[in-house]
Amino acid sequence: MARQSGMSLIEALIALAIAAILMASAFPMYSAWVQNTQIRTGAEAMLNGLQLARSEALSRNTNVQFEMTGETGWKINLATDPDGPPIQARAAGAGSATAKATPTPADATIVTFSAIGRRLATNPNVATAPIDRIDIETSIASFTDARNLRVTISPGGQVRMCDPAVAAGDTRSC
Repeated sequence: MARQSGMSLIEALIALAIAAILMASAFPMYSAWVQNTQIRTGAEAMLNGLQLARSEALSRNTNVQFEMTGETGWKINLATDPDGPPIQARAAGAGSATAKATPTPADATIVTFSAIGRRLATNPNVATAPIDRIDIETSIASFTDARNLRVTISPGGQVRMCDPAVAAGDTRSC
């Protein structure tokens, strides 16, 4: 008699059913991971843009503006030429399509760094107050497992990303 090799149809269906159950149970965790990654990407984009604006102000020895454009987009310009070609820009939603950035104060969209790297108390040529912090969260209302992040800008010009959900005393807390 010849020996059979391979799987029977029943064995293949059982393996397929087990794989489907595992994938169905992993999908919610994968979805949460994707959303939290987009929040982190948006927060890191804001952090990097603010740090670049401060660095440009220091290296050029002049005031430089960081302006929010769209949800997580931004542009960096010289304060003396805010409508000129940007030093650098990031398109809104690039890599973080579902991330939403909310500045404080609510009507603020610009922060200006001085030639010595400090955040100016008022923005030149703009009536609004400068940005103190930017909260980054998901724009999907039904998503409840979000790890929202915050980017803060101190009066001294220090730019820092923190997690508002972490308890005080931890270095990641706000």
